[in-house]
Amino acid sequence: MSEIRKILIIRLSSIGDILLTTPLIRALRKKYPQAVIDFVIKEQYADLLKTNPHVSNVITFNHSARGRSAYGGKAGIKELRKLKKHIKKKRYDLLIDIHKNFRSIYLRTGTGAGFVVKYRKDYVKRFLLVRFGINRFNTVIPIYKRYFRAVESLGIVPGNPDTELHIPGITHEQIHSIIVKDGLHDNQPLIVLCPGAGFATKRWHTEGFAAVGDYFARKYGAMVCILGSLYDEDVCEAVQKCMKMQSVNFAGKFSLLEAAAVMQHSSLVVT
Repeated sequence: MSEIRKILIIRLSSIGDILLTTPLIRALRKKYPQAVIDFVIKEQYADLLKTNPHVSNVITFNHSARGRSAYGGKAGIKELRKLKKHIKKKRYDLLIDIHKNFRSIYLRTGTGAGFVVKYRKDYVKRFLLVRFGINRFNTVIPIYKRYFRAVESLGIVPGNPDTELHIPGITHEQIHSIIVKDGLHDNQPLIVLCPGAGFATKRWHTEGFAAVGDYFARKYGAMVCILGSLYDEDVCEAVQKCMKMQSVNFAGKFSLLEAAAVMQHSSLVVT
């Protein structure tokens, strides 16, 4: 293989899956310290990697429009075409697809990349587990290790499994001011409830979150805050209404990095 100077990683979503790519990104940076390492990601998740020192450029995909098309509606198709054109111009030496869905396959095909490697997915088993809760996996392989399978031919192996999220100091300061203003006292425990999830099968029941929040508020005098995106507003509101003790609902109020800062200030996060 010729010298690798430009690398592109494709993983469009979601929060947990993107954070689990950071051990791979770190390993790539260690093996190719002088290379450009770019990352393609959906716009709403870009904050997860924009401050990562191992990533050269975060390339965003605007998936604001939805439709019946597998590519996300007319606007989604237009954005994909625009993005693919951009990728072709870059002429990457190595393209790593660790998403392997319709969009990522479209983006990686015919780009002129010197070498293309991809993540192996068990589509049927994953579909049964996510959609219906039916587990057909014989062994459990951590997601971050599955990503490394895509680059095993390059001699890159899993190392430190720790994930990375780099939160600027100013963000921590701003969040601390907000939660203090909302009632957090010195030495008071902060409990964070995150009841949202992309699929119903990944979501715990409302009463469970409410009971946990009430328990810590009553027994330890904790401040309980509920976190979620704009899409989680209904479920977060339902948890708050179900609670008997006081809580603060931050659903839709914070960016990803700000929400992560809230979690770092907390004593416990329940998801």
